[in-house]
Amino acid sequence: MPGKPPTFASDEAHLTKFLTGLVHDIRNGISPLMMSVQMLKRSLEDDRSRDLLGTAERQISHLLRLVEQISDLAQLRGNIEMRDVQLGMVLDSVVGSHSRLVASAGHTLNVELPETDFYLSGNFHLLARALGALVDNAVRFTPPGGTVGIRVTQQGDGVTIAVTDSGVGIPEALLPVVTEPMSVERRASEFGGGCLGIGLATAQAAAILHGGSLSVSSEGEGKGSTVRMHLPLRVPATGAAEPAKATGTLES
Repeated sequence: MPGKPPTFASDEAHLTKFLTGLVHDIRNGISPLMMSVQMLKRSLEDDRSRDLLGTAERQISHLLRLVEQISDLAQLRGNIEMRDVQLGMVLDSVVGSHSRLVASAGHTLNVELPETDFYLSGNFHLLARALGALVDNAVRFTPPGGTVGIRVTQQGDGVTIAVTDSGVGIPEALLPVVTEPMSVERRASEFGGGCLGIGLATAQAAAILHGGSLSVSSEGEGKGSTVRMHLPLRVPATGAAEPAKATGTLES
């Protein structure tokens, strides 16, 4: 049976702390955006214009994703409509909507899907946004030229979607709390600033709501990370499908 999403603001103090961190994250996005726009006004047609526009675009995209994730957290507190969902279509949506983001960061995207598609009882929009948030994090916390992966495997009557990256990794001490909305930042300021953990919190809540779970692993700082979303299949599975390169690789 689907579980109940975790409560993200158990008391007023927690809510205040969360909103304070939220404002901090938004401000960190707006500041470099404003600086880039101001510099661009003074250097139109300069060789640096493309880089400045790229910075502005990335920051705007980050702010939009942040707002979407906050919206998802609010949605998780209400009633969610569940229908039969084809996992392959969800992943096609995620890959399609994140291709530009991955390419602009100079990363390679590896996607491994089974030959047989899976069906879930769930909410297409929520699953796509939750998995998209995991890809967002992988891109954000991976230095340029890295690798981001999406791999789907069947395990009994369930399916696991693993999002991997070759990025900054997660210290062992943070692994137990990294999915909390107020998790400690992942020491990646040079790759995008501090993190509220909204994306992971949203993905975890979405997994629980669909009767599944979320787990995070990393071999340590500088060694990348893996986030696994485990979801039950709509119909009991009859034999595991072997992973196969379905979407291939995407390079900048």
